[in-house]
Amino acid sequence: MEISDHINTPAAEGQLPAAAAREAGTGAPVPTCPDRPVRDLLRHTGKVHRWATAFAVEGHTSYHPDGKEPDLDGPQLPDWFRAGHGLRVATAEELRLTLWTRLPLTAVTVTGAPEPARLRGENSGVTWS
Repeated sequence: MEISDHINTPAAEGQLPAAAAREAGTGAPVPTCPDRPVRDLLRHTGKVHRWATAFAVEGHTSYHPDGKEPDLDGPQLPDWFRAGHGLRVATAEELRLTLWTRLPLTAVTVTGAPEPARLRGENSGVTWS
């Protein structure tokens, strides 16, 4: 998978919650968590988008508190969510090379093992230097 795939896939799929909220309404239950309304999902994940963007833009290297969830609802909430998601995607695209080079690892080599084995940590063929 290329770095651009890690940006393009979330760029497209990340807009789906806002579209679903517009269609079903922000008070609709989240299908996988019927006790929670869509507004809670949008508020939380929208806050996380902004928090993650702040790490990249401001260069945090340790814990940084997140912002408060907004007291938005109705049509304004999906718009707010889309704006934060769009900023995160734009930031990832703009900083795609510098974000990867900020990692403290100097080299990672993955060889040979099929994907499921690597995910389980078995016979991984991963060497760190």
